[in-house]
Amino acid sequence: MSQKRKQPSTTTTPAAAADPGSQIHTSTPINDRSSKFLALFSTSQPYLSNPRLLQQHTSLTGASHRILAWRKASPQESLTGQLYLTFSDEDGEKWAGKRVVRILGETGVEGVCVVGRWYGGIMLGPVRFEHIERCAREAIGLWKAAQSNEPDAKRVRLVEDDDRVKRQLIQTLKDRDESVRVLRGLLAEKQCILALLRHGTNDDGGGGGGGERSEQSKQTSPAKTQDSYQEMTVTRLRTQEKARDATLAWILRQIEGVEQEIAAIDEGGGDRGDWRD
Repeated sequence: MSQKRKQPSTTTTPAAAADPGSQIHTSTPINDRSSKFLALFSTSQPYLSNPRLLQQHTSLTGASHRILAWRKASPQESLTGQLYLTFSDEDGEKWAGKRVVRILGETGVEGVCVVGRWYGGIMLGPVRFEHIERCAREAIGLWKAAQSNEPDAKRVRLVEDDDRVKRQLIQTLKDRDESVRVLRGLLAEKQCILALLRHGTNDDGGGGGGGERSEQSKQTSPAKTQDSYQEMTVTRLRTQEKARDATLAWILRQIEGVEQEIAAIDEGGGDRGDWRD
C-alpha cells in the first residue's frame, strides 16, 4: 500500500455526471469501510494523447491511489483482427491497473479510465478489486449510453453490474462462512485442551471440554444463512460481509487468548504435557 495522501477537501463530481466540455464520465462513488472508490472515463483526444492528464482531474483530489488504464487501436495490421495498444499505472494499488485494462478490452472501448481510491485505514482485501472494476464498468457504461442515445442502456448495464457484484459477494460470503466454521472448530478444540490442562485428565474435566465443543456446535449453521443470500440486496450482502469479518476477528482473538493460557500453563505445569502424545 502506498503512502496515504491527504483526504480531499473539495466536493466530488456528482455521480453519473458527464462533463460536456471534456467528455469525462464519472461513476457513482462506492464507500466501503472508510475507503472510497470513483472512476472517470474519457475518449477525448487530449486524454488519449496524454492519459496522465486524467489522473490529475479535480474529482480525484486527495485520492490515495489513481489507477490508470489506457487502450487505443494500433496502427499495425493483423490477419487475425485489430490490434490494440494498452498501458496501465497501478499507482501503488498492486495488480489493479491490469484489471482495469481488462475491463476496457471486455467492453470493447478505446479510451482512458482512472479509478481513484481514498484509503480509509482499513484493509479491504480482494473485495477492493471488485469495487475498482465495478466503478470502471459503470463509467464506461455511461459513455456508451450517451453514444447510443438509448435511455434504458445505462439502467440495463447497471443491473447487469449489480448481478455480477451480487454473485461475487455471495461467493465471498460462502467462503467467509466456511472460514467461520473451521475457526470455530479450532477454537472448540483448543478450549478442550485448555479445560484438560486446567482440571487434569483423572477427573471429570474432559466432560467439561466436551460441553464446550457441544456449545460451539449449537451456533448458527452457515448453510441456513446461505440459503437466504440470493434474496438479499447488494447493500444487505455487503452488510453481511462486514458482519462476517467482525465474527472472524472475534474468533481469532478468542483463539489467541486460549493459546496464551495454554502456553502459560505449559510453562509452569511440570510434566502435564505427556497426555497429548
